[in-house]
Amino acid sequence: MLGKLLKYDLKGILKFLSIFYVITLFFSGLTHFFINIESPYIVFLIGRILSGTLISFFISTLINQLMALWIKLFATGVYKDKSYLTHTLPIRKADIYLSKLLTSIIVSAISVTVIVVTAFIAYYSEERWKLVKQFLTGEIGKTITILVIFLFLELINLIQCGYTGIILGHKCNSGKTGLSVLFSFLAYTVSQIIVLLFTAAAALISVDFKALFVSRQVQIPNSVLLTIAAVYLVIIIVNAIINIKLLEKGVDIE
Repeated sequence: MLGKLLKYDLKGILKFLSIFYVITLFFSGLTHFFINIESPYIVFLIGRILSGTLISFFISTLINQLMALWIKLFATGVYKDKSYLTHTLPIRKADIYLSKLLTSIIVSAISVTVIVVTAFIAYYSEERWKLVKQFLTGEIGKTITILVIFLFLELINLIQCGYTGIILGHKCNSGKTGLSVLFSFLAYTVSQIIVLLFTAAAALISVDFKALFVSRQVQIPNSVLLTIAAVYLVIIIVNAIINIKLLEKGVDIE
């Protein structure tokens, strides 16, 4: 059943986001054409305008993804009228929640991939590609990979904190939307405090972590990034368990 729910949720959300993916890919092709040809100043200027437009679509894609995952996927899918049939079927609340969470992870990975691919298309040149390959090799490449994993987990944590806020907000009798936003902010704040407290505790026994607090200029070791990423992963798992427990206590469909 989880597989069927996941397929349904993915189709619904990707049908909406695919519009942004296609537009972003289209502008990446235009940008590549205009900034890589020998041309008069006006064409060069158009290329720079298209480049700015492409960057705005990068941001728009991520923002619309967040809104779609919070509102279209979760709030509407769990608490609005069309969720009535889902809740009356013999489906575990855990499967409903895990479908939403897995959809968020998959869609976020797709969105990040689309942004990377479109950026590559837009700004590709042999010289830039050689520089990128040199930059990605060795220790710097490992650091970038770990940093991407770190930021991806932070994005998933942000999305799931939104789910926590929606669940708590819809347990109230009134002001559900406003309270959902408030609880989401509080949940995210708590997650950041946990990470900060862990980092402070680790600084008592680790020189690498201590450097984060006593030095203005510090190159963060990969071990520190990996450790904090692991903390985010634990937070995501624990938060998912809590959210499932909250859903199992009952859902009031609007």
